Amino acid sequence: MVRLTLLLAALAVATASVAQSRKLTIVAHVPENSGKVYVTGDIPALGPWKPNAVLMAGDGTERRVTVDVEEGKDVFFVCTQGTWTRKGVDEQGVEQPAF
Repeated sequence: MVRLTLLLAALAVATASVAQSRKLTIVAHVPENSGKVYVTGDIPALGPWKPNAVLMAGDGTERRVTVDVEEGKDVFFVCTQGTWTRKGVDEQGVEQPAF
């Protein structure tokens, strides 16, 4: 079983074109040959909470997705390989909670 190792960084960047929203970019660093990586979360743009909701772009060791988020909104998300049995783990193989 290939383990999906994630080191996540979420970057919120202000956008002038949408008055009360921000762009949220979620970046996942994964091992080579990880295949498709998805993200799901507690906002409509991320699923919500469907393990194969949003396919992240990229190949190699990096995947990313950018979504609009309401200004000041806390966002919780999880990266998967399309099912709840294939969630992201850390370097020690420990399953990660929602961020």
